[in-house]
Amino acid sequence: MNLHFITRRTLSKAVFAAAIAAMMMPSVLAAPQTVPVKPAAVVQQYADLAPAQEVVLNDITVYAFDESPLTLESSIFPDLSQYPDRMALMPKGQFHTITRTYLIQTGDRRVLVDGGWGTESGVDGRTVDYLAKYGVSADDVTDILLTHMDVDHISGLLHGGKAVYPNAVLHIAAKEYNRWIVQGADREAEYIVLARKVAKAYEGRIALFDYDEEILPGITARNANGHTMGHTCYDVTSGNKGLTIVGDMIHVAPIQMRHTEYCSVYDVDPALAAQTRERVLSELSRTDRLIAGMHFPQIGKVRKDKDGGYVVVSDTKP
Repeated sequence: MNLHFITRRTLSKAVFAAAIAAMMMPSVLAAPQTVPVKPAAVVQQYADLAPAQEVVLNDITVYAFDESPLTLESSIFPDLSQYPDRMALMPKGQFHTITRTYLIQTGDRRVLVDGGWGTESGVDGRTVDYLAKYGVSADDVTDILLTHMDVDHISGLLHGGKAVYPNAVLHIAAKEYNRWIVQGADREAEYIVLARKVAKAYEGRIALFDYDEEILPGITARNANGHTMGHTCYDVTSGNKGLTIVGDMIHVAPIQMRHTEYCSVYDVDPALAAQTRERVLSELSRTDRLIAGMHFPQIGKVRKDKDGGYVVVSDTKP
């Protein structure tokens, strides 16, 4: 096993030692030869799918797929009853939103960001259908970028325990891989088991990265730790245009963009998650970069509001 291929930078000694001790660290093959994209076409079979949001960043095109609906219960905020104004933003104790995945088309690469639910965990996630609707088969996907390894972001990478994307290199933050696959930390055992099944199915084509690396042309990984301890944002940039995919930094946007300190029970390190949310939103509010997430439908520019929180101004023209 040649560890040079595991990550673009040398892993920390702690991560390295833990990985060797667990005997789980994968080797990574060179990226497979890419497959020319098929002509984009609306396939009649998938006419029931809502059109994807499309953002053109000069030479890069990003598609947002609403792969499955999501209802969040107010119980994700245990003290919500103490804040009547916030309770009002979750009528009947619920917030209806979506789980998203993204397709990035850049050069001859077809890059998927997160795998969504798919069908492996009993949810009818439709990322593969969306890809087909836009002329991309599962075989055509060259790379998969994970924001993190929670079930609704990786389950769709498997079907019947096997890899859905047979030619794709799976890119994961080294810190996230170490927490889930090596240490088995932060989540319940059943979710760790699923994460390790994904790692096994994609063994030999997992690429670990450090933050602030350009992991693919025009795509840079940023530290967004807190929701999970290796949670990652991705900056997608072409020329003077850019978009940041923030993963699960935000779950209930009307509340958490107004009150960045307010965390759900899903955040592994609430204090760090709150710091990350404020930092990233503040940085974006001072630029014309677009924001996109996995659990809110807006794509737009972040701006400060009069009450000191943030809003997304819907605009797909960065």
